Amino acid sequence: WAYLSYFGRINYQFNNRYLVTANLRADGSPKFAPSNRWGYFPSVAVAWKMHEESWIKNLGVFDQLKIRAGWGESGNDSISDFMYLAKVWSINVFYPFGDDGDKHTGATVMQNAASNIKWETTISRTIGLDVAFLGNRLTGTVEYFSKSTNDILFGVPRAPSLGYGQNNNTGD
Repeated sequence: WAYLSYFGRINYQFNNRYLVTANLRADGSPKFAPSNRWGYFPSVAVAWKMHEESWIKNLGVFDQLKIRAGWGESGNDSISDFMYLAKVWSINVFYPFGDDGDKHTGATVMQNAASNIKWETTISRTIGLDVAFLGNRLTGTVEYFSKSTNDILFGVPRAPSLGYGQNNNTGD
C-alpha cells in the first residue's frame, strides 16, 4: 500500500498589516474503501498587525500588537489495513460425526465489511492576541483554542456470541 497527498498554500499580505494564509491538503489512504479513500482538509488563518497602524504607532507603547484567528481541519486514518473488506478465515476443526472423526476445514467470518468507514476529522479553532513592550523585552500572548473530532475511528468489542473473533472495528 502507499499514501498519496497533495498540499497547496496561499499567503497574502496587504500593507504589512493584514495577513491571510489558506491551505488545502488532500490525502489518499488505502485503508478506506475507494468511495472514502480521499480526505480533504482545509485551513485558514488571518492576522491584523495593529502595531503597524499609525494611530497605534503614535501611542509609542507597543512594539507588537497583533490579533489573529485560525480555523483548520486535519485527518487521521489510524486503523488496520483493509477494514472496509470482510475477512473470512479458514480453520481446521474436529467434527464429532462421520466415520473418521478427523479434522475438517471450515470457514468463519472474522470481520464484517465496513465500507462506510471514513477519515477521522479534527477541527481546530484559535483566537489570539500577541503583545510586546519595552523594546520587545516584555512579551505576552493570550490565546483561546478549541478542538473537536468527528467520525472517530474507535473500535467496539464484539460479543463472542456473534461467532466472530475478538478483534474490534479497528482491526486490533
